[in-house]
Parts: sequence; C-alpha cells; structure tokens
Amino acid sequence: MAYSTKANMISRIGGKVLDQLVDDTGSDSETEKDARIDDAITDADAMIDSFLGKLYAVPLTSTPTVIIRASVYLALWNLASRRWDVTEAPSTIKTNYDATIAWLTSVAAGAVTLSDPPPLANTDETASTSVTSTSRRLTRDNLEPLV
Repeated sequence: MAYSTKANMISRIGGKVLDQLVDDTGSDSETEKDARIDDAITDADAMIDSFLGKLYAVPLTSTPTVIIRASVYLALWNLASRRWDVTEAPSTIKTNYDATIAWLTSVAAGAVTLSDPPPLANTDETASTSVTSTSRRLTRDNLEPLV
C-alpha cells in the first residue's frame, strides 16, 4: 500500500501544477500521467522505507500524516526532477524535498520519532540465536609436544 495518493498530491499543490509535472506532451492520457505519479510515489515510498527500516518494521501498516506528507514531497521532487535540472526545479519543491530528507535522517538516527509509532523492526522476542560447533582440536595439551 502506498503512503500517499494522487489526491494527497493534488491537495498539496493543486491539479494544474501536478498536471504540468506529469504531462510531457500536453496531450498525454490520464493513464500515462497516473503511471508517472504512481512511479514517483513508489520511488518516494521506497526511500522512506530505507530510512525508517533502521528503526521500524516497514512497510508501515498504518500511515501517520507526517509520512503521507513526506511521501508527497518526495514524489513531487521525483516528478520535478524528470522535467527540470535540479537547479531549475521550483524552489518550494526543492525546499520541501531537502526538509523531508533532513527529517527522515533524524528519524533514522532516533532523534525524532513517529507519533503513534509502528512496531520496531526485529522485535520478535521469541527469536534466539544458537551456535554449535565441534570441540577444539588444538589445545594447549596436544600442542605441548610441538613447542
């Protein structure tokens, strides 16, 4: 399940701006534009999971509002960077992208936590590790004659 949707993106930047980011020819079909949006969201969510996976079980089963926002901002950056060189992208999109990456870095470092946090990664308390090996072949006693 994606962390954000096309509707979330439209509510942040409006349909006209989103259409400018995804309509490459000025006459692309809705299917083509939706596919570009879905790809951008998928890439954004994978990046979010790469940060959150250090502390939380991913993908998240419920999506906090802050993660929806992060997914939207990263997806918008993904869409903008396919249209413009990073130096030409709208400053608001770049600023939101930079702030989102900084926030995700803080989450991964444990300096910031998610509200209503999901379960931590690797919290299976029943898991255990066991190591078995053969007895030592070389001991002080059997090496003594060689010294």
